[in-house]
Amino acid sequence: MKNNYRYKFFSFALSIFLLAGIFSSYNFSFNSFDSLRSFELFDSLKSLHFQANTANADSMPVISYRTHVQTFGWQNYVSDGATSGTEGKSKRLEAIQITVSNIPSNLSGGISYRTHVQTYGWQSWVSNGAMSGTSGEAKQLEAIQIKFTGTLANNYDIIYRVHAQSFGWLSWAKNGESAGTSGYAKRLEGIQIKAVTKNSVSTSTSSAYINYADAPKIRYNLYSQTYEWLEGSENGGVIGVIGDSKRIEGAYFKITDNKGYNGGLVGKAYVQKYGWLNSQSGTNNYAGTSGQGLRMEAFQLKLTGSLATNFDIYYRVYVQNMGWLSWAKNGGAAGSFNYGARIEGLQIVITHKGANSLPAGFSGTFNSPCKTNTSGVKYNSATTSTDKRIPNYTGSKTTNYNVNYSYTSYNSNFSGKVTLSISKDMYSYYKGLRRYSNNYTKYSTKYINDKNNLAVASSLISAIKNSYYDYYGTSPSNSDIAYEAMRLIQGMTYKSDMASRGYADFPKYPIETLFDNGGDCEDTAILYATVLKQLGIGVVLIEFDDHMAVGVKGDESIAGSYYTYKGSRYYYVETTSTWDFGELPDEYHGISATIIPVNV
Repeated sequence: MKNNYRYKFFSFALSIFLLAGIFSSYNFSFNSFDSLRSFELFDSLKSLHFQANTANADSMPVISYRTHVQTFGWQNYVSDGATSGTEGKSKRLEAIQITVSNIPSNLSGGISYRTHVQTYGWQSWVSNGAMSGTSGEAKQLEAIQIKFTGTLANNYDIIYRVHAQSFGWLSWAKNGESAGTSGYAKRLEGIQIKAVTKNSVSTSTSSAYINYADAPKIRYNLYSQTYEWLEGSENGGVIGVIGDSKRIEGAYFKITDNKGYNGGLVGKAYVQKYGWLNSQSGTNNYAGTSGQGLRMEAFQLKLTGSLATNFDIYYRVYVQNMGWLSWAKNGGAAGSFNYGARIEGLQIVITHKGANSLPAGFSGTFNSPCKTNTSGVKYNSATTSTDKRIPNYTGSKTTNYNVNYSYTSYNSNFSGKVTLSISKDMYSYYKGLRRYSNNYTKYSTKYINDKNNLAVASSLISAIKNSYYDYYGTSPSNSDIAYEAMRLIQGMTYKSDMASRGYADFPKYPIETLFDNGGDCEDTAILYATVLKQLGIGVVLIEFDDHMAVGVKGDESIAGSYYTYKGSRYYYVETTSTWDFGELPDEYHGISATIIPVNV
């Protein structure tokens, strides 16, 4: 230790001695070549003195890396925080190579890394340019860990972040922490890596690595005919009396581990004779009846507080004569109306917000969580010679009701908050209008081309512009607005027509969907199509037998599923759940659809 102090003192004294000679020998002028040389000498001495303790900016290690991308193969090397991979093309990373250069001469070590590969899990550590991942096996990378070795690790941190399917760019991880996802089977699509001075950057492990195991836990039970309380299940397990011809009368549910988030659950049941019973809320809930001999026919459940901000809750029911229906989420109705059919089974699972899907290993669809029997049901349509379905609103447009919307931006860079002022009088007018029949092919555009609803769509566009500008400091393009509006509308609560209006089929005007902050598939599709029309973007409605979505006009450079209409491509957009642009649910692959032109 004493020798070290002597060395430092000697170096410092030598520096002072030499500098004194320089200053006595030269008359400094900033135009003098000699003066520049003197400053160079001063810098070199300064570097010599501090080299053992402080990293010089010019000696920052350089991280170079390249990825093997689905379809495209190996990409060129990039370095120091640049993106390797793709963004918005739905292409998986399959392998990666990483090197480090420009290591300070007084340091030793290198770089090591390993990847989590689809099917195989975590691979062994490799180093200094070796490949981690697979080649020719079509296996996606799902997570990665990277670290420096040797004394290099004592002087520098390595930070990295990944672009994960559905989630977008996650937060930065560092020094061997995991980055990516686990339990959701989500592909990595891009990565950024760079070296930084030791302890100069803080990271968040929880938002850099999204692990299904870290989601809150839920337990639930059912009260059934004859058997009364069943044994209970949790976290996606199946519970019920399936195949026993026994009715479910009520459901109990409880958050057993909130993972440090506040909030709870709100649930309600649609019960024979009573209809929807009042919601019950809290961490312990019961919805339905017990001992009254009344069947539960439909079910709704949602999270509250910061639980709702950070997580989604999915649930589905097994219905008499129908089997398992599709998954509902975040307050949407699951079950049936007007069939007199009992619920016999239930599944519930909580996932991270942004996953937009069930955890790996779960099956099921999302298109039809609630069935409505329209036989014998009277549609709310015109019955007189005067067509009372045509809007003719001339009343007050005073904005006296604020509706708040929260959404995660398309690239997951920020959480948007939008407030829209809507005339309650105008909303009430449109809500009270008679409806066109359920012939969407003929009538859907009538809900879009109304001048008042186009104006409301313009107000939404302006609000999204402001939200975008608040984060980026620049005005968005029309395509940027289209992406943000897509995420906002996808985040609305799914509300069946029977649950929200009391009719088997009740397509809403855009102002109704915005005011209600929710609707079913045709409601949200009509709203999104109206927004796109106002933006001047080509758009069609895509109609299946039991579902409706939107088609957005795009060129051949865009990746994703599309329908061709009059020689143009219209890329599929799901509006009831946060699917990506051009991502078609499996249940609609190979299924014919009717194209309804809106703005072509």
